[in-house]
Amino acid sequence: MSDKKDKAELAAALALKYEFDYGCCPQCVLAAVQETVGLITDETIKASHGLSGGGGLSGVGLCGSLVGGILALGAKRGRDRDKFARGKFIGNFSKADELAKAFKEKFGGLTCQELQQ
Repeated sequence: MSDKKDKAELAAALALKYEFDYGCCPQCVLAAVQETVGLITDETIKASHGLSGGGGLSGVGLCGSLVGGILALGAKRGRDRDKFARGKFIGNFSKADELAKAFKEKFGGLTCQELQQ
């Protein structure tokens, strides 16, 4: 098994454990990525708190786990503040789209509401 695959499996297991223990899907995903891959700051984890449950626990927005994954991708591939004038950095969008498609295929939906039903 590759190191990358090992890290992914460990991150998935940690995120699930954290969700059962503490709740707040995006924070759990980001904490697991922080511990296995790095990149994620404590401030990013804190900022993701209100995105749980579809955003503000509304249930109608994107699943918090997917949001956490998209935020993790952005931490690696996203556009820095000082690069705003240099374009949209479309490559990050395509990776987030790939993640969303894989997530929907695996779990049957994208929103918190779809996954809870």
